[in-house]
Amino acid sequence: MDEHSRRNMRTVAFTGVTVIPMDSERLLRSHTVIVEGGRIASIGPADTAEIPANAAVIDGNDAFLLPGLANMHAHLMEFDTDPRHLALYLAAGVCTVRSLNSRREIFEWRKKTADSDWAGPTIIMSGPVIVGFPREYRLLALGLRTAVALAVLLGSALLLGVVLIGLRLYGAQSLAAEFAQQWAVPWLVLSIFTAIVVVWKKLIPLSSLAARFVPNAAVVETPAQARSEVRRQVKAGVDFVKPYDHLDRETYFATLHTARQEGIYSAGHILDDPEIVGVREALEAGLNEVAHVDEFTHEFLVNYDPGSRNWVEWELATDRVDEIASLVAEYDAAVTATLVTGETVLLGLENMEALLRRPEYAHIKAESIDKWKSGGRIVRWKGQDKYRRDHLRPLWMRLTIALHRAGVPILVGTDSSVEGIVPGFSEHRELQLLVEAGMSPFEALSAATRNPAMIAKRMNADSSWGTIEVGNRADLVLLSRNPLDDINNSKHILGVMVRGRWFSRDDLDQRVTEYRGIRL
Repeated sequence: MDEHSRRNMRTVAFTGVTVIPMDSERLLRSHTVIVEGGRIASIGPADTAEIPANAAVIDGNDAFLLPGLANMHAHLMEFDTDPRHLALYLAAGVCTVRSLNSRREIFEWRKKTADSDWAGPTIIMSGPVIVGFPREYRLLALGLRTAVALAVLLGSALLLGVVLIGLRLYGAQSLAAEFAQQWAVPWLVLSIFTAIVVVWKKLIPLSSLAARFVPNAAVVETPAQARSEVRRQVKAGVDFVKPYDHLDRETYFATLHTARQEGIYSAGHILDDPEIVGVREALEAGLNEVAHVDEFTHEFLVNYDPGSRNWVEWELATDRVDEIASLVAEYDAAVTATLVTGETVLLGLENMEALLRRPEYAHIKAESIDKWKSGGRIVRWKGQDKYRRDHLRPLWMRLTIALHRAGVPILVGTDSSVEGIVPGFSEHRELQLLVEAGMSPFEALSAATRNPAMIAKRMNADSSWGTIEVGNRADLVLLSRNPLDDINNSKHILGVMVRGRWFSRDDLDQRVTEYRGIRL
């Protein structure tokens, strides 16, 4: 830890603040909160609090002190390999980020932020996403595997030839003839049979080759490969595993069963390509958390065909909303809504230029903007905006509030790396969407504070955060306005403390400016 970090870990007293502890919907007015060693040491009325002589005093002046926010669905290096972009999260009050489908470099990011060597949120991480080959690449995979098998077959034939030639060179012509007559054909037949089995049973893993092109993905094609990958990730020290798309049913179930056996949390997708796995099947197999509310969509599509490769405006059986919500609650699974992801892509489909004129996009590098304009969902999904606005968006909003009312823990996440998502800033839009769906401001804030901490406990990660109470990690956001009155007030940030290290508004703005490389 550098000297700057040590200085910022000193004792700090927030005086005259209104504390929003988030353990219940209440306010503690005119309080003093003292932080020592990166932890909350005391909370009490301002007029009786004893402030340590060595404390740095931050005069709250009736400002509101909220637990640091968490973003439970982010893709850190997929957004930018420059770790300075973590300042975007801090500037928005995000003190904890959960990184899905992480590259190996995220282990270092996790350590650097935990040690406060870097200014950034605490990182919870999965390993590479566990994924199958997309169907459009399966012929390529078959071709690669066949090529390897043919090479082995050719090598076997060459070895046979070398043996025969060697016998002749050493004057054992009769032995060579006998060997060729009795063993050459069985040798070749066995070699051909082995090659066929290797290709058919996918005994040659292509994961190492795929990792060279997609370093954040672990490609598995068989249950055995899936089991091996889950165990490898557990051994590497990840906090959870993420099953993804393009797996067959057996491999998907093997991923979840192994995660359960290994005692590691799973958060990911519900399989619908190339084979459907129902919500109940996924939850029974051990899926602890669904990574997006839109992952349930195929449960509502009337006469859905997962083999269809074209855009279809399916009829929706929206009368199943309460049934699905009750089912998820039955298994005590969590859901990260990521409503802002679909919302942002929808706005881009409707008017990309208008979207990018919003103030938060001034913080995004030009190369990211150019990439969003030239590829990805906003380009691929052209023409789908009306159906998404009129049918899918209402379904996802209705399902989110139904899940919440059924008792399902809802988590805030933004899927940063998706086109148009601005890390940190999109967190506040997600809070607004949760309120629009039907939550109270307190309930929406719970999805970004105490609910994520509860899920961190299920992941066996540090869960001493998410509420303002003695002993908890000092992740705090100082707001000029009360977010319980209006969720939009969550954006009025005066400063942020992460793991006991204080950043004023000027500090935060400077770090964002340094990342962007311009003066705003």
